[in-house]
Amino acid sequence: MSSQFSSSTPGMPLTTVAQMGGLVKALQDAQLENSELKQRLAELQDKIAALEASKPQRGKRGSHVSGTTNAEGNADEDKLGPTAKRYTIMHQLWVPNDVFPVSRPSKPSNNPSYFGTQDNWKLCIAAELYKVVPTAMHGMLKLASTGVEFHSLMGMQRQAMAHTLRNCTGHIFAAIDVPSQAFETKDLRRTSPELIALLKPSKNSLYPPLPPLLYPLGNTTDVFQNPVLPLILCVALFGKTSLSSTPAANSSGRKWAVTQVTTGGICLSAIMARFLVSPDSELSPIGAQTKINYEQDFHSYYELIESTKNTRKGRRLRAFFQWVVFKEAPSSLDASGDDKDSEQDGASEFARVKAAMLEAADDDDEEDPDDANHNDTNDDDDDDIHAHSQHRINAANRHEPTDSFDPPLSPSPTPSPPLSYITAVSPLSLPLEDGRWLAFEQATALTSRAQPTTISQAIQPEPTALEDNPSKGKGRGRGVKRPRGKAVAAISVRDEQPCRTSQRKASATVRT
Repeated sequence: MSSQFSSSTPGMPLTTVAQMGGLVKALQDAQLENSELKQRLAELQDKIAALEASKPQRGKRGSHVSGTTNAEGNADEDKLGPTAKRYTIMHQLWVPNDVFPVSRPSKPSNNPSYFGTQDNWKLCIAAELYKVVPTAMHGMLKLASTGVEFHSLMGMQRQAMAHTLRNCTGHIFAAIDVPSQAFETKDLRRTSPELIALLKPSKNSLYPPLPPLLYPLGNTTDVFQNPVLPLILCVALFGKTSLSSTPAANSSGRKWAVTQVTTGGICLSAIMARFLVSPDSELSPIGAQTKINYEQDFHSYYELIESTKNTRKGRRLRAFFQWVVFKEAPSSLDASGDDKDSEQDGASEFARVKAAMLEAADDDDEEDPDDANHNDTNDDDDDDIHAHSQHRINAANRHEPTDSFDPPLSPSPTPSPPLSYITAVSPLSLPLEDGRWLAFEQATALTSRAQPTTISQAIQPEPTALEDNPSKGKGRGRGVKRPRGKAVAAISVRDEQPCRTSQRKASATVRT
């Protein structure tokens, strides 16, 4: 279509047409510039509003002037503190300085493409921030000033958590029989043979990223399943009292209503375990004494756990933490993973562990070629996961007098039967399948099954507490001392024996 100001327009000089064409072009440019300025103005207004909202009130006059804006800003500021605390414990222990301002990534935080490079790792952190921070506060994530405050809050939480854990390190590591004296000073932590064996530094004082501390005693395959790790997460969520009693109602875990373990929580427990055993005095991205790169190892742990979470060992790891930290079985165990292997170069210890976990998953798939029995196999896997986790739980709670893992008391006054006759009970006090034995009995299960011991033979009578009979009378009953307490129960068991002494004497007389 030809322009309406073309040279063929009758009655209009060419110079006029050229001038009008230039005006149209200038008008179009002005409209585009105006649109850009409006967009820029809107962004600046949003930033000004966010800064006004985050500015604290100063006196009554300021409260009258700012009004609702300051009230909303203080509310967001109050929410940012708990959000940063929860993010530090349950998701990321450190956040790079250049993450803020944060834009929402297109993929969720557990996407495999986020692992491998530092830039992709920042996208993972950004995705988790948008997941954890309340929707009403998402606008604050786009401000650089929010990043400064968020980093400060995370640093305060790390130091407070490290201080709390330092004060109860002896109670935590009593689960693996480490003497509490080894943690008293920095020099003792550096020279203690028990702690050196847990970190296993090289001759050049280089510390491996996956030391024996992260494995159960005498085990080199079940990484992150040392009994002290979930106890550390318990203290971080529910406080020191959670080691010996029910968590307080005002603890962070109760306030947040946390009921599921996260990948970040497992990584935090592993990093804090290494820090507590090390001679480092302050929790920082790189240890001042050990030169351990805690921040980088946290990233490596996160990638390792996420990449193997659908394997059998990955589900077993989460079940172990779930039972110890929350005292209940997980709501569901994801058995739908394909357990496929991935490319491994074998150059690092992380690659070796990851390959071993995935190889174990592939071996499990090869053992069951019949697809018709796939559901039964998943059930058996879940049973193995529960049994394996229960064994770890018993080790973690040897020094923890919680009622959740004690066998149920007998309802009758008769003394309890030997341990070999007690059926395993889940942390919810629900009986498990028939034939399941308590994990701590398995060492003696074979002998007890071969030759079951009767209740009367297994019980050793306790010293009888006697009291004088205050009643007076004649005959043999005068002055007789009556048993009381547990002795009554012991006598009742003795009287119920199938062949009492009087019966044996009577039968012998008849035979004579």
